[in-house]
Amino acid sequence: MALTAGCPLSLWGQWQPAADAPVIDQVVATATETTYYARTRHHGVLRSLDAGASWEGRNVGLPPRQVYPFDRSDTFQAITALGVADGNPQLLIAATAGTLYVSDDGGAAWRQVPVAAPVGRNSYFTAVARTADAPQQLLVGTSFDGLYWSGDLGTTWHDLSGRIPFLARGAGFIEELSAVAFHPASSRGASSAGPGGMAIAVGFGGDVYEAVDGWTWHSRGRPDGRVGQIAFRPPPRGSQAAWQLVATSASGRAVATTEGQWQRVAPLPTPAATPARLPSTRARLAQAADRSGIYVSAASAASATGRLRQLIALAKAHDMAAIVVDLKDDFGRVTYDTELAMPAGIGAANPQIDLASLLAQAHHAGLYVVARLVVFKDEPLYKWQDHRLAIWDGERDQPWRQLHRIAGDGDTPQFEQREFWVDPFAPEVWRYNVDIAAELAERGVDEVQFDYIRFPSDGPTQRATYRHRRPGMTKVEAIESLLVMARERVHVPVSTALFGFNSWHRMGNWIGQSIETLSEYVDVISPMFYPSHFPTAFLSDQTYLDRAFTIYRTGVDRAQQLVGARSVVRPYVQAFLIGDELAMERPEYGRYLIQQLAGTSEAGGSGFTLWNASNRYYMVTESLSRFARPLLTAESALD
Repeated sequence: MALTAGCPLSLWGQWQPAADAPVIDQVVATATETTYYARTRHHGVLRSLDAGASWEGRNVGLPPRQVYPFDRSDTFQAITALGVADGNPQLLIAATAGTLYVSDDGGAAWRQVPVAAPVGRNSYFTAVARTADAPQQLLVGTSFDGLYWSGDLGTTWHDLSGRIPFLARGAGFIEELSAVAFHPASSRGASSAGPGGMAIAVGFGGDVYEAVDGWTWHSRGRPDGRVGQIAFRPPPRGSQAAWQLVATSASGRAVATTEGQWQRVAPLPTPAATPARLPSTRARLAQAADRSGIYVSAASAASATGRLRQLIALAKAHDMAAIVVDLKDDFGRVTYDTELAMPAGIGAANPQIDLASLLAQAHHAGLYVVARLVVFKDEPLYKWQDHRLAIWDGERDQPWRQLHRIAGDGDTPQFEQREFWVDPFAPEVWRYNVDIAAELAERGVDEVQFDYIRFPSDGPTQRATYRHRRPGMTKVEAIESLLVMARERVHVPVSTALFGFNSWHRMGNWIGQSIETLSEYVDVISPMFYPSHFPTAFLSDQTYLDRAFTIYRTGVDRAQQLVGARSVVRPYVQAFLIGDELAMERPEYGRYLIQQLAGTSEAGGSGFTLWNASNRYYMVTESLSRFARPLLTAESALD
């Protein structure tokens, strides 16, 4: 497949259709300066033999992409990292989110590399390297799990994370590595424990570090932009100069001169420009931008006691202009007066809310209404037709369950099931939820928000079996397929609620929530950066209140870097107390809420949503108006 550089790939519903050619995410140079490789999101690995003027696919052996409507055979899973051995452009290593591949013939054929402990089961690969002197050596960096090395093409692995303690963030989390490279002396100094030398680049605003002896790190400073590739360039023939460390970022290419200093050198071919946004996408992003509000449960929205009026008044008093309402709740109950047959047919219809009345009341008050729709936790759908759509327990041959102990001890413990998970790979599950989302959009909600759009994270997940999974399909592709289907029918803004860590790191292999993939289809990313839900050891060097500010300021900033201009970031804010936080007195918990909002504001978040499951917003102890920013104009919201 021959391709011309610069033609953008059309993304479902989000970007301007164009020639069917890939958007290049990263170009990787070789020592020849004429042979280049590139990684793409949907078209695998490309090679250019003419310095980037034209490209050809090099994908035999790489995994095909499995995304609804399953009508493409020429697309591949996203390549998250790509490396070329120094001095030999035939020796390659590539990674998808959780799989490694090597090629010894310039990508003409790829073979999978075994990955085993101590590499984490959910590790997300972000950086890879090989070396010509010892091609059996592999170096792999991850988004949160550290650095790994193999000296025998993946037969055995060694965790090198203990060598980079300065990147530890607590609770076992390590800062993302965006690029890794073997030092030219790495093969000579290699041992059974690791290479003789290497270099790494830190992904989020971090430095490049070099360890000549494999153990002692020296910071080389920070070139402009996020570093996507580092490599050692040999000195000119006959020169006695040392090898030069070269870093490539979106800002260009630079060589390390003295400590902390970088000098620009000849750039690589410019990757294809970001595709133009469709007018409808621009309008949706502008409509969804800078919406601040509160969560309203179905019970409050349906209350005959005036609770909805009280919550609307609370929002208005603080210049908030949105409410998020449960219209399909955590148990799968459809809480409004749906006209769809399926919810009634499976016992899910629970019409507490007159939707027309709710919308009229909210819109009269000038509020933007977000319909919260819980996707893969759904008790009626789980039980329907003898659990046909439930996640299955492959070990016990029964519906998969997460049980909670409620009473008893010894030989007579008592358990109950509180969550009911349906199979995220099942097209019927996608269609059922998209039908509800489309009906809500047609009946006038301003935005549809998919929550629990993920796989289960707790319980005996090692026994979970997915009977509706297509061979080779990943968790990320299951969620992506639902969103492709939704974009065919839902034309109002769409948002997704994500775990905090899934917006802080690339973590799609864990529960399927890939923030980068989601942002190709949704208009709003809503991370739940609740400080109470981060491990106590994470950022433990800060006071609890300072930590709350840092989590939101840094978290929102990182999420915005991960989604780029494709989506806006509107986080959920913790307006409830849990665990040890319950000991907080009013001044402290009021400040705790303000710290989260201040961090969001400083990072440039696009509004926020206060979350309290009971709708008791006691943590609001002072005016929030300064954080509920006025709506931006359509153009400024998109700049």
